[in-house]
Amino acid sequence: MLADYDRIDRDTRELTRLMSEARRAHVRTAIGTDMSMSPQGREAIALTGRVVGPGTFAAMPDGEAAIAPVEGTAEGTVVVEHTMDNLGLLDAPIRMEVRAGRVIGIPGGASAASLQALLASADENARNIAEFAIGTNDQARLIGSMMEDKKYRGSVHVGLGNNHVIGGTVVSSLHLDGLVLNPTVELDGRVIVENGRLLIG
Repeated sequence: MLADYDRIDRDTRELTRLMSEARRAHVRTAIGTDMSMSPQGREAIALTGRVVGPGTFAAMPDGEAAIAPVEGTAEGTVVVEHTMDNLGLLDAPIRMEVRAGRVIGIPGGASAASLQALLASADENARNIAEFAIGTNDQARLIGSMMEDKKYRGSVHVGLGNNHVIGGTVVSSLHLDGLVLNPTVELDGRVIVENGRLLIG
């Protein structure tokens, strides 16, 4: 609760503006993430810790800009590390191969096998690339829980499954967020996060 929520509000709203205006987003990391997607026509959501009226919500500690990529547009590889919903702390990074907006392969060890089992037990839409988000809270710490880890400033998280509550069209019984650390993020060629450093604010 030591975070500067004025700064979080300002930076998160600037990010949501940029994300909402973008035609193409690209995220990459040194350990293998390299995925592009289109947010074109979607409105990003600013989670700033401030509840200002009916229909708004917060999830403390807050600070993220999130968008539902257009279904079917995500392509490439996502390497999730440190933490993932329902799995907690990971024994090793999880590599997900993505084609036409869906996870088609998850090679790896025990954590990868656990994710495979989760997706296999759910509906077909659980493999949808549902969310792309950037953390904006400089007081968030990596504690092994996605509730806080995904708010870590300059991190990215990628969500699988359900996205209709954030502006997408996919309904699923699952929504799983996975953490991507030290990312570089480009929107229409403009770098807005470089190796985990947010280049706004």
